[in-house]
Amino acid sequence: MILCSIVAIYEKQERVAEYHAKMFHGMAFRPSLEDFGLDQIHQEGTPQYHLPLQVVREGSAIPDIFCPQGIAYDQGLIVAEKVKQQLEEVPNISFGAVNFVRLFEREWEVGNFDFVSDPLWNKYLELRYKDEHWFLMQHPDDWDLRLDNDRFFEVLVPNASQIENRYPDAELIRSTPVFGNLSERMVQENPLIEAGGCLMTEDVFKRIEAFFDWDFFTLCRFETDFKTKFGDSLKVKVIERY
Repeated sequence: MILCSIVAIYEKQERVAEYHAKMFHGMAFRPSLEDFGLDQIHQEGTPQYHLPLQVVREGSAIPDIFCPQGIAYDQGLIVAEKVKQQLEEVPNISFGAVNFVRLFEREWEVGNFDFVSDPLWNKYLELRYKDEHWFLMQHPDDWDLRLDNDRFFEVLVPNASQIENRYPDAELIRSTPVFGNLSERMVQENPLIEAGGCLMTEDVFKRIEAFFDWDFFTLCRFETDFKTKFGDSLKVKVIERY
């Protein structure tokens, strides 16, 4: 069995710095359910009731898949409607609404580091340990950009740690970036799951592989028989990593 793990990255040497990652991924937050007098209901490890995710980002060219940094929000994949269509038959996942509460236009390009002389960016560098989202929030909303973009959705998936008690044969996998107690049956029943990253079977990965921008995500394809152990965790053979 071949599995794939996808993790959003926020810095990559040479071509991508923190600035580029902020432009690509943006930020997200979710209002507290308590603010609305609501409780969050969980069933089989997947949140079943969510207030729409609120996203702030550069909006002139929104990628098909991105993963915003979160405020009171577990990082997950945000996908365009055409990507959602490829995932709709995947069992035990659901899709949440995404609201773009602030879209702005700002020129940027992978590999271009002119931003280092930008006074706004340099001000952010002074403030980022107090407010890592300050830079994005300084840009005014451009309503016209909302009209130019398709609908996007949050992909809601089970977390391995929340459902592992249903799988008594689950064993620890600890191979960067994967971390969690998994079993073959768990992965078969949940072919898209959170386990230290977005873990998916090869079949699911092939459906959406073409939509990823690999300057901003890292991929680890690996296989395990879910039986053989190496030390205290399952033995994993890495097929590909980039």
